Amino acid sequence: MSLVIQHHRELDERLLDTLLALDAEIFADRPFSRAALERELTGRRNLSVLLAVDGEEVCGYKVGFEHSPEIFHSFIGGVRPAWRRRGIARALMAEQHHLLRKLGYARVRTHTTNASRNMLLLDIESGFDVVGVQFKAGPDVLVIVLEKPLLD
Repeated sequence: MSLVIQHHRELDERLLDTLLALDAEIFADRPFSRAALERELTGRRNLSVLLAVDGEEVCGYKVGFEHSPEIFHSFIGGVRPAWRRRGIARALMAEQHHLLRKLGYARVRTHTTNASRNMLLLDIESGFDVVGVQFKAGPDVLVIVLEKPLLD
C-alpha cells in the first residue's frame, strides 16, 4: 500500500461526486443526498477535504470546516470497507490535526453515535473527550459530542 493523502480546500463538482460515492458506499444505510451535502459544505470557512488515495483508488476521506475561530468541526469521514483495518482512518485524522495546528485552531470537535463504535473508540484513543450529548435525529438517537485540544 502506497497511501497518499490529498488535501482539497474547495468543493467542486468532481470532488462532490467523489464524496457522494464514498458516502453512499461507507454509509449505505444513511447516505447524504447531493443537495444536503452541498448545503452542509458550501460557503464554509476553512473547508478541508482529505482523500486517502492508493494509486488511482480513493479508499477513505475526512471532511471538516471551521466551527468558530478556535474550534474546527470534523464533520464526516470514513474508510471504504475493503480498506479498513489498515490505519487509514488514523492517518487521515493525524493529517487533519497536523493541518489544524498549523492553522492555529485550539480544539477539534466531532460528533458520533454509539452505532459508530469504531469511530468512537478511535476518537477516544486519539485524545478526544466526551463534552456533551445531543438529541438530533429524533428522540431515540443520541449524538455524542467529542473535543480534543490541539495546542500544547
